[in-house]
Amino acid sequence: MCLTFCVNNPPPWVFKKEVLAQIKPPAEFAKLESVLYEFLLAADRDGFARMHRIFFGEGRLRLYIVTDPNISGIEKEGLIETYQIGVERESGNLLRATVPVEALVPLAGERLIVSIRLPDRPMVQ
Repeated sequence: MCLTFCVNNPPPWVFKKEVLAQIKPPAEFAKLESVLYEFLLAADRDGFARMHRIFFGEGRLRLYIVTDPNISGIEKEGLIETYQIGVERESGNLLRATVPVEALVPLAGERLIVSIRLPDRPMVQ
């Protein structure tokens, strides 16, 4: 009985691929990887992070931040200070860093940011 009920009435956190394809994030989320957008919408962020093997601890996410290739050192330092970015590694215009969750959307709105995504290999806490 539960199987029939669950298939016909899936919980709200279960979306079919065709439904997800129709969901377009607002413009302010355009620079965020889609999983990060879903993370921000999740009611249980800790559970979402565990399920997707995302490094999330003490209110911070480990991310790759791609900046404009023409960014100056002063501009980059300004972003790091303003958004409390904890830089772990840096190479050219790519930063691996931890970012407070509440800073994610404003950071994505910066003109000097090209994209924000999760590391290719999930990080184990």
